[in-house]
Amino acid sequence: MATSHNLPRDRSGIEEVLKMVYEVHFQSTGLPAQDTEKFVCSMLKEAKEESIREGTWDLPANYGDLLLQWEVTGDAVRVALAGKRAEGVTDEDIRWWWNRDDLERRAMLKADERIRVRAYVVRLAKDEAPDVAISSVTKHFAIFAEPSGPIDVTDQDRPLPCELKNRVTRYIQRRSLEDPKKYERDIQNSSSFNALVRREIRAGNL
Repeated sequence: MATSHNLPRDRSGIEEVLKMVYEVHFQSTGLPAQDTEKFVCSMLKEAKEESIREGTWDLPANYGDLLLQWEVTGDAVRVALAGKRAEGVTDEDIRWWWNRDDLERRAMLKADERIRVRAYVVRLAKDEAPDVAISSVTKHFAIFAEPSGPIDVTDQDRPLPCELKNRVTRYIQRRSLEDPKKYERDIQNSSSFNALVRREIRAGNL
Protein backbone atom coordinates (compact mmCIF):
# COMPACT_ATOMS: atom_id res chain seq x y z
CA MET A 1 0.00 0.00 0.00
CA ALA A 2 3.07 2.22 -0.24
CA THR A 3 2.82 5.41 -2.24
CA SER A 4 4.50 8.82 -2.46
CA HIS A 5 5.02 10.34 0.98
CA ASN A 6 6.64 13.04 3.06
CA LEU A 7 7.83 13.56 6.64
CA PRO A 8 10.59 10.89 6.70
CA ARG A 9 10.92 9.56 10.23
CA ASP A 10 13.98 9.76 12.49
CA ARG A 11 15.35 6.20 12.37
CA SER A 12 18.14 6.72 14.90
CA GLY A 13 18.31 3.92 17.42
CA ILE A 14 15.24 1.97 16.33
CA GLU A 15 17.18 -1.16 15.41
CA GLU A 16 18.94 -1.21 18.78
CA VAL A 17 15.66 -0.69 20.62
CA LEU A 18 13.99 -3.53 18.71
CA LYS A 19 17.00 -5.75 19.32
CA MET A 20 16.73 -5.24 23.08
CA VAL A 21 12.96 -5.70 23.11
CA TYR A 22 13.04 -8.95 21.14
CA GLU A 23 15.98 -10.41 23.03
CA VAL A 24 13.95 -10.07 26.23
CA HIS A 25 10.83 -11.35 24.47
CA PHE A 26 12.42 -14.51 23.10
CA GLN A 27 14.24 -15.28 26.32
CA SER A 28 10.86 -15.15 28.07
CA THR A 29 9.62 -17.85 25.67
CA GLY A 30 12.42 -20.19 26.69
CA LEU A 31 15.03 -19.50 24.01
CA PRO A 32 18.49 -19.97 25.59
CA ALA A 33 20.16 -16.63 26.34
CA GLN A 34 23.28 -17.61 24.40
CA ASP A 35 21.19 -18.08 21.23
CA THR A 36 18.97 -15.03 21.55
CA GLU A 37 21.22 -12.30 20.15
CA LYS A 38 22.06 -14.21 16.97
CA PHE A 39 18.41 -15.21 16.56
CA VAL A 40 17.12 -11.63 16.89
CA CYS A 41 19.85 -10.08 14.73
CA SER A 42 19.01 -12.53 11.95
CA MET A 43 15.31 -11.71 12.24
CA LEU A 44 15.87 -7.94 12.11
CA LYS A 45 18.33 -8.22 9.24
CA GLU A 46 15.77 -10.16 7.23
CA ALA A 47 13.03 -7.64 8.07
CA LYS A 48 15.24 -4.69 7.08
CA GLU A 49 16.30 -6.26 3.79
CA GLU A 50 12.66 -6.95 2.89
CA SER A 51 11.63 -3.41 3.81
CA ILE A 52 14.30 -1.87 1.60
CA ARG A 53 13.64 -4.29 -1.26
CA GLU A 54 9.89 -3.66 -1.20
CA GLY A 55 10.26 0.12 -1.01
CA THR A 56 8.65 0.69 2.39
CA TRP A 57 11.77 1.50 4.43
CA ASP A 58 11.22 5.27 4.32
CA LEU A 59 7.48 5.45 4.87
CA PRO A 60 6.62 8.53 6.94
CA ALA A 61 5.79 8.46 10.63
CA ASN A 62 2.21 9.56 9.89
CA TYR A 63 1.55 7.05 7.12
CA GLY A 64 -1.57 5.72 8.84
CA ASP A 65 -3.05 9.22 9.00
CA LEU A 66 -2.17 9.74 5.35
CA LEU A 67 -3.91 6.51 4.36
CA LEU A 68 -7.09 7.67 6.06
CA GLN A 69 -6.91 10.95 4.17
CA TRP A 70 -6.27 9.20 0.85
CA GLU A 71 -9.12 6.76 1.54
CA VAL A 72 -11.52 9.71 1.28
CA THR A 73 -10.11 11.13 -1.94
CA GLY A 74 -8.45 8.23 -3.77
CA ASP A 75 -10.10 5.19 -5.30
CA ALA A 76 -6.98 2.99 -5.07
CA VAL A 77 -6.57 3.38 -1.31
CA ARG A 78 -10.32 3.11 -0.74
CA VAL A 79 -10.39 -0.21 -2.61
CA ALA A 80 -7.29 -1.46 -0.77
CA LEU A 81 -8.85 -0.69 2.60
CA ALA A 82 -12.35 -1.94 1.76
CA GLY A 83 -11.47 -5.58 2.40
CA LYS A 84 -9.88 -4.67 5.71
CA ARG A 85 -12.93 -2.66 6.72
CA ALA A 86 -15.08 -5.71 5.96
CA GLU A 87 -12.94 -7.63 8.47
CA GLY A 88 -13.69 -5.08 11.19
CA VAL A 89 -10.59 -2.89 10.84
CA THR A 90 -11.18 0.61 12.27
CA ASP A 91 -9.50 3.99 11.84
CA GLU A 92 -7.76 3.41 15.17
CA ASP A 93 -6.42 0.05 13.93
CA ILE A 94 -5.07 1.67 10.76
CA ARG A 95 -3.33 4.41 12.71
CA TRP A 96 -1.90 1.94 15.26
CA TRP A 97 -0.38 -0.26 12.56
CA TRP A 98 0.65 2.14 9.80
CA ASN A 99 1.97 4.96 12.00
CA ARG A 100 4.61 2.55 13.30
CA ASP A 101 8.06 2.22 11.78
CA ASP A 102 8.13 -0.29 8.93
CA LEU A 103 10.93 -2.22 10.59
CA GLU A 104 8.85 -2.54 13.75
CA ARG A 105 5.84 -3.80 11.79
CA ARG A 106 7.88 -6.38 9.93
CA ALA A 107 9.68 -7.46 13.10
CA MET A 108 6.34 -8.15 14.80
CA LEU A 109 5.22 -10.43 12.00
CA LYS A 110 8.56 -12.23 11.82
CA ALA A 111 8.61 -12.73 15.57
CA ASP A 112 5.14 -14.29 15.36
CA GLU A 113 6.31 -16.56 12.56
CA ARG A 114 9.34 -17.74 14.52
CA ILE A 115 7.24 -18.44 17.60
CA ARG A 116 4.85 -20.57 15.52
CA VAL A 117 7.75 -22.50 14.02
CA ARG A 118 9.23 -23.14 17.47
CA ALA A 119 5.84 -24.28 18.77
CA TYR A 120 5.56 -26.68 15.83
CA VAL A 121 9.05 -28.09 16.43
CA VAL A 122 8.31 -28.56 20.14
CA ARG A 123 5.19 -30.53 19.30
CA LEU A 124 7.10 -32.72 16.86
CA ALA A 125 9.66 -33.37 19.59
CA LYS A 126 6.80 -34.69 21.72
CA ASP A 127 6.06 -37.23 18.97
CA GLU A 128 2.98 -35.48 17.63
CA ALA A 129 2.25 -36.30 14.00
CA PRO A 130 3.03 -33.37 11.67
CA ASP A 131 -0.61 -32.79 10.73
CA VAL A 132 -1.64 -32.81 14.40
CA ALA A 133 1.16 -30.40 15.27
CA ILE A 134 0.16 -28.02 12.47
CA SER A 135 -3.47 -28.13 13.57
CA SER A 136 -2.51 -27.37 17.16
CA VAL A 137 -0.35 -24.42 16.17
CA THR A 138 -2.98 -22.88 13.88
CA LYS A 139 -5.59 -23.27 16.63
CA HIS A 140 -3.45 -21.43 19.20
CA PHE A 141 -1.67 -18.75 17.18
CA ALA A 142 -3.06 -15.93 15.05
CA ILE A 143 -1.58 -15.45 11.59
CA PHE A 144 -1.46 -11.96 10.08
CA ALA A 145 -0.44 -11.03 6.55
CA GLU A 146 -1.03 -8.54 3.78
CA PRO A 147 -3.09 -10.14 0.97
CA SER A 148 -0.99 -11.08 -2.05
CA GLY A 149 -3.83 -12.01 -4.40
CA PRO A 150 -7.58 -12.64 -4.61
CA ILE A 151 -9.22 -13.35 -1.25
CA ASP A 152 -11.63 -16.20 -0.60
CA VAL A 153 -13.96 -14.56 1.91
CA THR A 154 -15.51 -17.93 2.77
CA ASP A 155 -12.16 -19.13 4.15
CA GLN A 156 -12.35 -18.29 7.86
CA ASP A 157 -8.81 -19.59 8.42
CA ARG A 158 -7.15 -17.15 6.00
CA PRO A 159 -4.62 -14.62 7.39
CA LEU A 160 -6.01 -11.72 9.37
CA PRO A 161 -5.38 -8.09 8.42
CA CYS A 162 -2.19 -6.90 10.11
CA GLU A 163 -4.08 -3.87 11.39
CA LEU A 164 -5.96 -6.13 13.84
CA LYS A 165 -2.83 -7.27 15.63
CA ASN A 166 -3.08 -4.95 18.63
CA ARG A 167 -6.74 -5.77 19.25
CA VAL A 168 -6.06 -9.49 18.95
CA THR A 169 -3.17 -9.24 21.42
CA ARG A 170 -5.41 -7.48 23.95
CA TYR A 171 -8.14 -10.07 23.35
CA ILE A 172 -5.72 -12.93 24.05
CA GLN A 173 -4.54 -11.29 27.26
CA ARG A 174 -8.11 -10.72 28.44
CA ARG A 175 -9.40 -14.20 27.60
CA SER A 176 -6.35 -15.87 29.16
CA LEU A 177 -7.09 -14.17 32.47
CA GLU A 178 -10.90 -14.21 32.56
CA ASP A 179 -11.70 -17.88 32.08
CA PRO A 180 -8.77 -19.94 30.73
CA LYS A 181 -10.77 -23.18 30.52
CA LYS A 182 -13.59 -21.65 28.47
CA TYR A 183 -11.02 -19.89 26.31
CA GLU A 184 -9.30 -23.18 25.57
CA ARG A 185 -12.65 -24.81 24.74
CA ASP A 186 -13.39 -22.00 22.30
CA ILE A 187 -9.97 -22.53 20.72
CA GLN A 188 -10.47 -26.26 20.36
CA ASN A 189 -13.94 -25.79 18.89
CA SER A 190 -12.58 -23.48 16.16
CA SER A 191 -10.92 -24.61 12.94
CA SER A 192 -8.14 -22.09 13.63
CA PHE A 193 -7.38 -19.15 15.87
CA ASN A 194 -8.11 -16.86 12.92
CA ALA A 195 -11.58 -18.35 12.62
CA LEU A 196 -12.13 -17.73 16.34
CA VAL A 197 -11.05 -14.10 15.94
CA ARG A 198 -13.45 -13.58 13.05
CA ARG A 199 -16.31 -15.10 15.01
CA GLU A 200 -15.54 -12.89 18.02
CA ILE A 201 -15.40 -9.76 15.84
CA ARG A 202 -18.81 -10.58 14.35
CA ALA A 203 -20.16 -11.10 17.88
CA GLY A 204 -18.77 -7.74 19.02
CA ASN A 205 -16.41 -9.35 21.55
CA LEU A 206 -13.19 -8.15 19.97
